[in-house]
Amino acid sequence: MISFQDISVVVQGPISEYTEQTLQSVRKILPEAELILSTWKGSDIKNLEYDIAVLSNDPGGYEFCLDCGQLYNVNRLIVSTFEGIKRANKPYVLKLRSDMELHSSEFLNFFGFCPVKTEYSFLNQKILIGNIYTRNPHFSEKKILFHIGDFFYFGQKEDLLTIFDIRLATQNIASYFKIHEPFIEYNTKIFCKYFPEQFIWLSFVQKYHSVDLKHPFDSNKKLIELHDKILVSNTILIDLEKSGIDSLKYPFDTISKSDLYSHLDYLFLYNKICNNIIYFSSFLHYSSRKTVYLFKKLYHWQKFPERTIRNFMKQKFDLRKKKI
Repeated sequence: MISFQDISVVVQGPISEYTEQTLQSVRKILPEAELILSTWKGSDIKNLEYDIAVLSNDPGGYEFCLDCGQLYNVNRLIVSTFEGIKRANKPYVLKLRSDMELHSSEFLNFFGFCPVKTEYSFLNQKILIGNIYTRNPHFSEKKILFHIGDFFYFGQKEDLLTIFDIRLATQNIASYFKIHEPFIEYNTKIFCKYFPEQFIWLSFVQKYHSVDLKHPFDSNKKLIELHDKILVSNTILIDLEKSGIDSLKYPFDTISKSDLYSHLDYLFLYNKICNNIIYFSSFLHYSSRKTVYLFKKLYHWQKFPERTIRNFMKQKFDLRKKKI
């Protein structure tokens, strides 16, 4: 078990009604850890508890979808996280959003688990990530690759710096398909070339290995295989419900997990790729999820045959839609 004294906790993001509770939960669960609050200049932090405050210029966000009411805030995540980690004085860093809460230090029990590396290992030691919003392309019609949930990361300081030491996204990334020919799949209201989670992970990975992902839903057999190898070679994925970490703004028990990884899914892929072994228990879990997914797909075929055939033809023959 890593000593709490060797951990810096970076609470990053805007100050909200949840931030005070986030900071208090860290003090309670990790009392000896260094507590860093990384937010924006001009924020009201005078009544909050922390050891170090990092106040950065807010890089702002971009429009990235039609009538969705959201901004492409990936630069805010990159800046607040990277600047906070740089100020850490401990060898290990826990990165939390400013609307999270610690209930226990259970996540530490998983660190160092599944240690086998591959040629796709780009870090000194695998980092811990959560399953929430880490998309699993094996159980989803919309196969979103390299989409790593950003609620929490834990690992060596140098490894987290390596991940977040990346260029900022440009307006062109956020509005790519507003200018270029839209990609053919699913949703022409989306302008961005990559979702924010994809942008961060791809920017990190592409420092070491070329990845030709053309749009957020781009996938094929080789890309999925590469995605799996990079995932198990650089991360340890855990179920956040069992990690001692929760979201105050988006409670995990309210989030659909049908297209997300589970820890057992991760173990199946890890043993298959890193150890060339398939254990019956994890295979059974994986197979049952795959069966459910295939039955849902069959049901969709039967209920919406015209829509399914139309989508298949668009993907198969690369039929183009009109520009937005």
